[in-house]
Amino acid sequence: MNQLLQDISKYIKLEPEEKESILRLIETKTYSSKTFLFKEGEACPYLYFVNKGVLCSYISKNQNIGKIIRLATAGEWTSELKSFHYQAPSRYNLKTLEKTEVLQLSLQNYEELFRLVPKMERYFRLIMCDVLINTTNRMRDNLVLTTEERYSQFIKDFPGLAYRISEKYVASFIGVSPQFFSKIKSELLKK
Repeated sequence: MNQLLQDISKYIKLEPEEKESILRLIETKTYSSKTFLFKEGEACPYLYFVNKGVLCSYISKNQNIGKIIRLATAGEWTSELKSFHYQAPSRYNLKTLEKTEVLQLSLQNYEELFRLVPKMERYFRLIMCDVLINTTNRMRDNLVLTTEERYSQFIKDFPGLAYRISEKYVASFIGVSPQFFSKIKSELLKK
C-alpha cells in the first residue's frame, strides 16, 4: 500500500484520514504466474494497481497471445476501462506474466472513493492522462520506428523486464513474430 500512497503523493496531497479511507477501500491480492484476472467476454471486475510483478493486457488469437495492448509493471494502474466502468464484456484478456501482487479497486469502491476523497478524481484524471500519453506514444512508435528501435524503446521503458518474461511477450509487444524477434535480437547482440 505504501507504493500506492507514494504514487498518489506525486499528484495530490492527502490528509491522514483520507489515506485511511483509501486503504479501507482497496484489497491486496497476490496471483501466481499466468493467472487470468479476467478474460475476453467477461466484465472487468477491478482497477488494478501493480505492487510487484507484471500484468499483460492482450487480444487473443487461437487461444494464444495475439497482440499485446499493454504491459503494466510495479507502480502502474491497469484495467479494461470500458468494461470496468460499464460492467460490459471485455474485449481483452488480462493475465499475470509472473507472480504478481496487485491492489484491487472494485467499481463500487471506486465510486465510494470519490465520495469520501473527492480529490482522488484529480489523481485518476492525471493517471488516465499519463496512460493516454503512453498509449499514443506507443502507437506512434509502432508506426514510425523500426523493429530494432521499438525493441530499444522497450528496453528503455521497461528496464530488466526482457530478462523476466518470455521472449514471445516482448515480440508481441513490439509487433513481430517470436521467430523474427529472435533473429533481430541475435543481430543486435552481434553489434
